[in-house]
Amino acid sequence: MTSNYLQVPDDIIGVTKVFHFDGSNRMASGMFSLKYQLFLNDVYFYGSTELLTYAMTKTYLEDINFLLTTQKQIRFNKRQDRLYLDIDWSSVNADEFLILDVFRTLNPNDYGKVFNDSFLKRYFTANLKKQWGQNLIKFQGVKLPGGVELNGRQIYDDAMNDLTIIREQMSNTYEIPPLDFIG
Repeated sequence: MTSNYLQVPDDIIGVTKVFHFDGSNRMASGMFSLKYQLFLNDVYFYGSTELLTYAMTKTYLEDINFLLTTQKQIRFNKRQDRLYLDIDWSSVNADEFLILDVFRTLNPNDYGKVFNDSFLKRYFTANLKKQWGQNLIKFQGVKLPGGVELNGRQIYDDAMNDLTIIREQMSNTYEIPPLDFIG
């Protein structure tokens, strides 16, 4: 087993999975697969077996395949834009594909609606209000023409309150809950 890496594009920020790329899923491929033979022998004769029995047998075979076919270990280093695959590269043929499940950033030049997100607008406005309040804290109580009085502390406190609410909403609504590891 050797540990080699693949160069990935700069806009990839996370790699979650490498799909079956080495043809190790032998049970569900070809005419001699268990799935095909089960369907040919049992379901072909209409009424010879119930669909529930067929579905349960198919699930059982998929469970066996999952237990016997291990997933490839992957490591992704964003700072170097490298994806490390811990596999035996001699078992990979040149005509096989690597299919990756990734997260990537969107280019605002290609996807203009990125900046039209209501959550992003609220977050940006709250941060701008915080900076404005921070700049005006030293001018607390200054009267402007027309009788308007600057209160930088109040602007800053309102912005911090807004940011707290936005961050709480972000963690409750958009964040994926932590997964429990059973091992």
